Amino acid sequence: MKNKRNFNPILLARNAIAASGLMTILNVIVNALHFKPIFPLALFFPSQWGWYLFNVPADVETYFGSLEKFLAIRPMVFFISFILITLIAYSYFRSAKKPKAIKIGFVALIIDTIFLLLNVNFGLSWLIEMAYHSLLLYYVFKGVRALKEASNV
Repeated sequence: MKNKRNFNPILLARNAIAASGLMTILNVIVNALHFKPIFPLALFFPSQWGWYLFNVPADVETYFGSLEKFLAIRPMVFFISFILITLIAYSYFRSAKKPKAIKIGFVALIIDTIFLLLNVNFGLSWLIEMAYHSLLLYYVFKGVRALKEASNV
């Protein structure tokens, strides 16, 4: 068994970005097929709000107040979700040749974590997502720090 200290933190950060991006894309596809998200280890905003983009649940009026408010917010939610998924995908594919692109994925993860913190719901699902986001941020931060140290040498 290899020692964990021998693992490349840049590669770990890249793989963490890839895993979260893949699970998020799968959740959005599942949402588009009118099912609830099934992968809990994904980005929060596109997975959670993707449900409201592709489906109009019966309780939408109680959550948003009216159907008009929901329809007004729908384009903004789509735009934010699209930007987050695009940043994650760009960060992963670009970091193969330019590792500094991991910083873009780090920013996208920070934005998604802020959305998660704004939607505080102290249930088991929220705690699991918070722990996952914390680990993601930790590994990507270690990768960004390793990039900085490598450029200083």
